Amino acid sequence: MVRGAVRCLFSTSTALFTTVVGGLFSAIPNAKAQTCHEPLALEGERLTLETRVSAARLSGGGTVFGFTPAVAARLGRFHGGARLPLWTLDRPGLTQTGPGDLTLRAGAQLLSAPAGDVDLDLGASLPSGDAGAGLGMGHVMLTPGLSLTTSFGHVTGLLRVLYARTLGHHHDHGGTATPFAPIVDPMNAAEIALGAGADAHIDGPLSLGLGALWAEPAGLPGRRRIAAVAGVRLDLAPFVVGIEAEAAIRGDAHGGKGGAFLRWRP
Repeated sequence: MVRGAVRCLFSTSTALFTTVVGGLFSAIPNAKAQTCHEPLALEGERLTLETRVSAARLSGGGTVFGFTPAVAARLGRFHGGARLPLWTLDRPGLTQTGPGDLTLRAGAQLLSAPAGDVDLDLGASLPSGDAGAGLGMGHVMLTPGLSLTTSFGHVTGLLRVLYARTLGHHHDHGGTATPFAPIVDPMNAAEIALGAGADAHIDGPLSLGLGALWAEPAGLPGRRRIAAVAGVRLDLAPFVVGIEAEAAIRGDAHGGKGGAFLRWRP
């Protein structure tokens, strides 16, 4: 569960975290950059397909609802994935619907040892969503990350460090939300994020996850972000179903977010 989230992280989404992130993806929280980058749901070997629904409060008022299909694959030490959300922004006096930004991610396992696994990955969100309507971010963002997972009996721990940086024009994310403000507003143009989480197998197919995220601006003006995430999932092979909730403690563009997912591993 944790390893899947570690190997593919961050996709375009509606809140700064749900979620670190991808998705999430799995019930355990991940170190995530801002919502454009949630985890891609990668677990085990070969192919994973996921469908996710989510809802979050917007900083300028209103709500965003998301329907996000994702695909991820793994071959030996290498992995990759893609995610494309469909958003409905319900703001006072205005409702908009359309695709968001496409997120791609690829990476490789650097080390596998009894003490834990180390993964390195690189993600990119592409401005496929209509930024003028608030459905996209209006820029490319790169998110390299390094993850460590380790297990202690029925508990799996995750530690993730991520750097996120916009490229080219940085759309106005100043926190002065208008009916056409970006879906993540405000946001940091550059930041370093640290995420930690634990996933516990409770009984049979049931697992619980808890985690936290701390992010700091990196070289450019911005704000500190702190968030906490909790989730539960049922592994009903070949399907996995789960729900999760995220609370923004400080500096996040969304006051809270919840979601559910259905994952298929053929």
